[in-house]
Amino acid sequence: EHKYRKYISNHEAETTEAIPVGFAGECFAFFTPTRKLITVTDIIVNGARRIAIKTASDLNVGDFIVLRETQRDLIRDIADLILTASGKEQCRQKASKWKDALIIGTAFCEFDDLYDSLRSAGCTKDIITVKRWMNDEDAIIPQDKSDLIAIAIAVDDSRLLDEIDEIYEAGRTVKSAHIKAGRVISEKLRRCIADELYIQKRIDPYTICDPITFSIDDVGKVNVLKIIDINKEPVIIETGNANKLIREVNLWQE
Repeated sequence: EHKYRKYISNHEAETTEAIPVGFAGECFAFFTPTRKLITVTDIIVNGARRIAIKTASDLNVGDFIVLRETQRDLIRDIADLILTASGKEQCRQKASKWKDALIIGTAFCEFDDLYDSLRSAGCTKDIITVKRWMNDEDAIIPQDKSDLIAIAIAVDDSRLLDEIDEIYEAGRTVKSAHIKAGRVISEKLRRCIADELYIQKRIDPYTICDPITFSIDDVGKVNVLKIIDINKEPVIIETGNANKLIREVNLWQE
């Protein structure tokens, strides 16, 4: 609390729980525990070819993560470019209809009652999975089409039921675009890091002391950051300070 006191909630603004993470180069971030982050540790340390995805709660000291200068989701943005290029930009909105129906359903009844209705309609997923569907931005479509049917029945949405096949296929298309986006980002980052090693020879995973900044086509400016400090116990901060890179000289000397 002493180290991050400037960012701890004053109880007047909207608040959220977040994990403080410090990086080499006098910068840091507060990540919500379920925030998914691109890690390139294996690319830098082992010369691997693929990125990995970790939630903030699974990060460790020594990991390398990638953050954009903006707060926008890198994989989602690249996936949207892929969808647009193939003339399928409408798929994301179509694929979200089932989740919208669930969220609207909770406005008219308690979540436990909605879950009971889902079970009665044939949904076999546990309550934790259903909550994840509603709260996780990366939950694009349930794996089983039968769960979509159960949702439509539980919320009594005949239009949703009529569109189940279209919604399911749209969701599969969006998921495929996300997988392709991960591959595109992996290759772009691998090439950039390889070029940096060859030209400047300044990436030493054990002695790095500053962020590594790249500008990548179709992505923009990104920072590769080495984690040097992490507190797995979340602190309460103002929501506006979550999930973004913060630079402040002498933070660690306060």
